This record gives sequence, C-alpha cells and structure tokens, in this order.
Amino acid sequence: MRVKQLIEPTIWLPGSQYGEDTPIVSILLPTFRRGKSGLFQKSVRSVLDQTFRAIELIIIDDASTDGTRDQIEQFMINDGRVSCLRHPFNIGLPAVSEFEGFQKARGQYIAFQFDDDEFKLDAMEKMVHAAKELNAKFIYGHVDFTLLHPDTKERTTLKNFGRGDRPQSTLRFSNYISNNAVLLHRSVVEKVGFYDPNVAIARLCDYDLWRRCAQHFELHCVDISVGYVEGPATVDSLGHTYMMEKWLNHEWMSLDRNRQLLPCNFGEVDVFAIPAVLSQVSKQALAEMHQLFTNGGQKFAQAQKISEVRVDQLDGYLLVIVPSVLPFGLPFDGLPVHLQQRVRVVNGVEFRANIQEEIIGASAIIVVRELFNFYDWIVQADVLSIPHYYYIDENFCELAKTGLSLNHYSEFEIDAMREALKTSAGVWCASTALKDYFASCKLHPHIVEVYGSWISRDLYGPPILSQALKDELTLLVFDDGQANAGFLGLIFPALDALCREVPVRLVAVGVGYISDMKCPDVAGLRIVRMPSTLDIRVVIGHLKQTQIDLILHRGYSEDIDQYSALEVSAIAAQLNVPLLCGQSKNHTVHAYDDYIFYVGHNSQAWLGQIRDFLNDRSNYTDRARQLTAYWDAKYLVSCSTKAIYQLLRKHAPAGLLLRGARYHTVLTQLKKQVQLLAANLPPVQQKSAITGKNRDETTIPSQKIIAIEARPHHSAMKSLTSKLVAFLGDRIVRKPEEYLRFYDASPITYADSDRVVCRTLISNRTFREYSCGVIEGAVSKIKIPLDLNIERLLSAEFGVEIVSPRDEIIFHCTQPLLQCIKKNIVFLDIPTMHFATIGWRIRVFLRSANAPVYLYERRPRSGWPRLYVKPVLFFDLR
Repeated sequence: MRVKQLIEPTIWLPGSQYGEDTPIVSILLPTFRRGKSGLFQKSVRSVLDQTFRAIELIIIDDASTDGTRDQIEQFMINDGRVSCLRHPFNIGLPAVSEFEGFQKARGQYIAFQFDDDEFKLDAMEKMVHAAKELNAKFIYGHVDFTLLHPDTKERTTLKNFGRGDRPQSTLRFSNYISNNAVLLHRSVVEKVGFYDPNVAIARLCDYDLWRRCAQHFELHCVDISVGYVEGPATVDSLGHTYMMEKWLNHEWMSLDRNRQLLPCNFGEVDVFAIPAVLSQVSKQALAEMHQLFTNGGQKFAQAQKISEVRVDQLDGYLLVIVPSVLPFGLPFDGLPVHLQQRVRVVNGVEFRANIQEEIIGASAIIVVRELFNFYDWIVQADVLSIPHYYYIDENFCELAKTGLSLNHYSEFEIDAMREALKTSAGVWCASTALKDYFASCKLHPHIVEVYGSWISRDLYGPPILSQALKDELTLLVFDDGQANAGFLGLIFPALDALCREVPVRLVAVGVGYISDMKCPDVAGLRIVRMPSTLDIRVVIGHLKQTQIDLILHRGYSEDIDQYSALEVSAIAAQLNVPLLCGQSKNHTVHAYDDYIFYVGHNSQAWLGQIRDFLNDRSNYTDRARQLTAYWDAKYLVSCSTKAIYQLLRKHAPAGLLLRGARYHTVLTQLKKQVQLLAANLPPVQQKSAITGKNRDETTIPSQKIIAIEARPHHSAMKSLTSKLVAFLGDRIVRKPEEYLRFYDASPITYADSDRVVCRTLISNRTFREYSCGVIEGAVSKIKIPLDLNIERLLSAEFGVEIVSPRDEIIFHCTQPLLQCIKKNIVFLDIPTMHFATIGWRIRVFLRSANAPVYLYERRPRSGWPRLYVKPVLFFDLR
C-alpha cells in the first residue's frame, strides 16, 4: 500500500492563525490514545508555553478513541497556533504521520515531539539561537531519559542522554540522538528525504533519518537540555509494542533510499515493500511484522510472494567489532548495497553487555584493532562456534617496543599476539609491509592483505573555513601536537620569506603547536584554524569545500610509518592536491614516492620547493593526479569487496535452526554462571534506589557475558580460561608505590592484603561510576591520578559528576584536560559538599580523546572476585 493511499482520507483542521502568521519553527506531534493518561496534555502544554513564540504546533491524531480528540479541539480553541491532521482509521506508522505534518509545516526549522515527551520551556529559544549562531542545518541537544526495568517495573532516569560531542560516524552502530532533541532545517529534508514509512523500520525511523543526514551534513551537538523522554517507561509505547529484528534493520538502513524519500516522491512509497535484495531470513521477519498491519488474507498473499523469491547465495552476515575511534579507512566502507546489507558494524565497548544477542545471527565476526580489549567477544564467538577474524592497520608490536604510549600498546608483544590469535580464522592486514611483518613473525598461518576503502563525502551547506583572498596561496598542515613542533620550526622561516612575495593562508587542522598559539608571528601570514575531529571523513568533506594549493607534511621518518594505513598521502589523493613531504636520513621507501615531492631538512629547501610550485604548477598538478590514481587502485572498494565476498561464500548463513541452537547454548551458559555465582555469594540486604524499600536478594553481578564455564568438556576450555585470567592480570600495577607515590593522591593504604591496584580504560567509555563512601567534614576539591600520554590528548575534555543517593546529579563539570591536569593528576574544584551518608557516587568521563587514558582502581586480589566485585577508584576528596 502506498503512502498516498493511506493519507488520502486524512482530515485537515488548520488553526485560526494558520496562513496569517509566519512561524520560524514547526513542531510535529503525532499521537495515539494518550489523552486519558494525561501525558498528551503535558506534552502539548510544554510546546505552547515555550518562551520562543514564533512556532506552530501540528498534531497528527492517529484515530484516538480515549478523549484525545476533545483535548485537541480545546487546545485549538485556546491557541490559534495549533493545527490538526486527523486519521479516520489507525495507521500505526509514525513516519507517515510525521510526513503529513511536514507537508503542512511552514517553519524554517522542524522540531519533533512525541505524545509522551516534554520540552523544557526555554528549549526552542536556545535551540534556534544556537542553530543561527552556528549556521547549522542539523543540531541536537540532550534529554533526561526515563527507562522501565522489564522485570521489576522500576523507573530509572538517565540524565543528559546525548550530552557530549562525539564523531558522527558512531551513528553507524548506535543512536545517541533523541527524537525531541533535534532541530532540523527544512532544506535537509529536500536533500536526504524524510522518515522512511516502511514497516521494516517503524521502530527506528528517526535513527535511520539521523544516519542518512550524517552522510551529507555535519550534525552539531549543543549543550542544551531540551526536555524529558517518557516513552521507554510506558508499557504501550511503540518501542514496547512493535517487533524489531536487528539484522533486518541493518539491511534496510544500508539501502540507498534518499531519492524515493524526498517529499516530491514520498507519496509513491510502498509501506509493505519487500525488496528482492533482502536476505531470506529478513524477508521472513518482515512478513511477520506485516501481521501488525494487515488482515489474514493480505498476510497470506504476502507470504506467498515471499516463497517465490530465490534464496540469495550471500545470505550470511558479518559482524564487525570496532573501537570508539574508527580507523581512517575500513574495508567495510562504501561497499555495494548487496554487501552493505551483509556487514554490520558495532561499537565493541557500547555493545559489550549484549554480546550474545549481537553475534547470535552472525556467520563470522571481525575484530578491528583492539584484540585484547575485545577478547570477551572472541571468547563468546568461540563458545558458539562462530569463526572470528582480526583486522589491523598499524604495527602495534613495533609500537610496543618504542615505549610510545606504552600503557596502550604494551599488551601487543609478539608472543602475546601469537597466543591470542591461535583461535582466529585469519588476519586481515591493511598494508603489504604489515602483512609481510606478520608472516615473518609467524603470527598466523592465514594472512591476507585487505586495504580499507575510502569514499568521497560531499557536505552540503556553507563552508566552515574562510575563503582565500585574491592571489592568496593556501597551504594545509595537519597540526598533530608537539611532534610537529620541529617541522614547523623549519616551515615558518620559509613562510616569513614567502609572504614578502605572495599573500599566504595557512590552514591548520587539529589541536597542537599552531592551535596553541605558540607559532611565530609572520607578517602577511593568515592562519585559519579548523577544529580537530575524530571523524576524518567530515574533515575531508569540509576541506573539499576549500581551495587548497599545497599540503605540507613533516614526512615519514619513523620505522613504524611503513606499516600504517593512515597516510597523509591518501588524504592528499582524496583532495587531489600536491603533497610536499619532509625527508630524513631514515626515510622509508614507499611505492608512491614518485608522486610526492620530497623536501630536504632545512628552511631554504622548503622555500625553494614552494617557489618552484608557484613557477610551474602543471608539474605538481600532474603528480597529484598520479597520486590520486595510485590510491584509487589501493583503496578501491572492489579490493575489499572481493575479500568480503569470499568470506561470505566460505561461512554459511546462520539459519533459523542454527540460531535456535545458539540461543540454547547461551541460555545454558547464563544459567550455569548465575547458579555458580549465587552459590558463592551470601544473601544481602539492599535498599532500592527507586522505591526506597529494603529487599532481601542474592547479589548477582551484571557482567554475565564472560563465558568461563560455558564449555566445561571442550578441550580448549582451559586455554580460554587462562587467556582471560592473563588478560585481567595484565591490568594489575605490579609496584603501585612506584606509580603512585609521587601522586599523593589517595589516603588509602597501598599495602592492602586483599586488594591490588589495577588500571582501567576510560577513554572509550560513556562514564565510569564509583562510590564516594562516607567522609567526615566538608569537601570542596577532588584529585584523580591518570595514566596517559598528555601530548596525544591535546583536545580531550575531562568531566566529573556527583550523584546523590536519590540519583540526582548535584554537580556536573567538563573542562579541557590540559587546564585541569598537572603531573598526570586532575585537580577540580567542586561546590562544598558533605558525604556523611552512604549512596553518594562520582562519575568520571572523557570526551574527544584520541589516545588511551587509564584510571587507577583497587580490585580484589583473587581472580574470581575481580570479575564481579565493584572496583574502588583511587581519588582524593578534600
């Protein structure tokens, strides 16, 4: 059934001010039977009472029968800004209702509200101001998110959901943007289309739109508390009543649908369409979803249609486990649609609590970079007999030898790597040199070279960098911290002489030597600073909108550079711009050397090379084209397409019977773990943070995902257990007095007989929460020791929250790490507080970190309790 057929009988009831005023923001509010609960009235009231008055509210009533209709009529009488679209019969697809509202919307901006959510009264005023100030097409704030526990039915509130900027590429594997936290310029819909109305994506139609927007627009995170979300805490919300199949959702969101979802084409979309490119399992799942919307005859006809479709030979799924910071080019980017649907990428940290659920339908999994941090994924895959592969794009074994960021790379010793890779089905290396290294060290018998693919990204909207002046030479430098200081010491004298001949603009990407304002003053030099971001694709998209003449780079002088897949030369190829590169005595030979201009190690050489470019640009332009052609061949999507196609051919799809067997294994495994842990833990009396009542129960740990006892009769069981214990043991600080004595950071005695000092990674977590304990007297300062390499964290922000026993955030603070750290200790002032009762907690988090950061914790000395007993943070409250 097409959308135009569904909306044809809709009744349009415009408000008294419709057509007479000029709203800036149109707020769309679909509703269905929320009048009796009172949620609908609260939701509408939060819109109409906004301090920003230039709004209109368009309510789409999906045939409510509980008095909602009367309430809408009363709102329309009291406020002429309210209009209504009324369905004579229930449709049940929010995307269709939202589109109808968009058709009638007149505002420059579009905002979304559900009938069980609320806005804060100043939300629209702040959001519109921020959008205009940033000249942004898409902005989002944060909300307080209320959840309902599926077993206890207790309500908990997640404060500030969506707060904190993060790479928008992470939308590929998780949604951190609430529906009512978004303010969208209507021109965005004209480019990427609107919510997808197909029943396949009904639960995630807003998330799907954010993902499509992120392909062409920069999504601006603003620190604005927009409102409250109550939907997940209501038993009859869409999230609790509609079925969802994750692999079907992934396949569907991999389809290119922007053109058909444009407003001009939206009416022709079939909400029951089943594309032939879907896997057979997804088609079956989609047929089951149709039962929510169709009667028996239609359901039978749809099932008959499915049975006639030929089974795809590539019906398997690959699950890719990636770290928070994505590599420059993954082999899973830019794939043809039929392969995109078979490859799903997830954040290995954020999805760690649901490992079994995520991998249950996978034909194979691929772990990217973090071999040891993601070892629990590997263990679980082995338990379920799912083959796993390892993808690596840097030589961590050699980095471990250099002492650079030792705390992160120390695990990647050759012997440890060889042992950890024993159960892997194969290793994918992102460069020829890396493949040869793995082969020479005999790290694995099956090693293949699979380059990451890079794809062009066009960003809509105005450029964020200023335009070049007339006859101005534009140079690009990647400012990656103090490592660039010596290089720039050569460049600035050359620019000083060059500026006497031509005007020069220096574009600096990143936060480092230049961005710290430590660069020398050069008359006539205009420096334009572009903020750093972890999403290199967005950076390249913005640079494409800027006319760059030359890229200057310090060169590849380190031995480990030959193994790296992240090349400035590849970025130069994407921009099709000539590259000048420094050359040292230890220069490593590259296959693309003939396409790069290498410069000697002195200022005169740099000046002469730039002058040569000004005199003969054609030679440089030809070299740039040759470099682009080289990387086109290396990073061509067809290279990774072949590898993934072969892998899907090799590993059969997990059909319904195999998935059922895996579910049985998982349930048996969890049952054994719960019984084992419950038998060794005495009953304790706890007080519920929600109800305040005491309850007797056995303490069961939440970390039930590590399958130590899952295969008691398997020959590899002992090996898996020993690896897991070794992994945990590597985190222990062997001599804490040597690490912590100069910190003077904690009154806790180091020589604790039953506790050891451990390190835990914080840079890839949402936050880490610890108990504050009971403290006599007032507290106004906090000191937290960290284990880090500060030179690689120049753009990071450190944050702390104090949470009361009532789950209220009493204090929140986020500061640039450089401003609050001294000798690897964070010093923060907090409001004077008294922690005289139990239940106070401290949350610690890190944002925009491009290097590992560790906290020091105290954990039980013995191995088993270390898995589930809550750690104690090394910190000092005074």
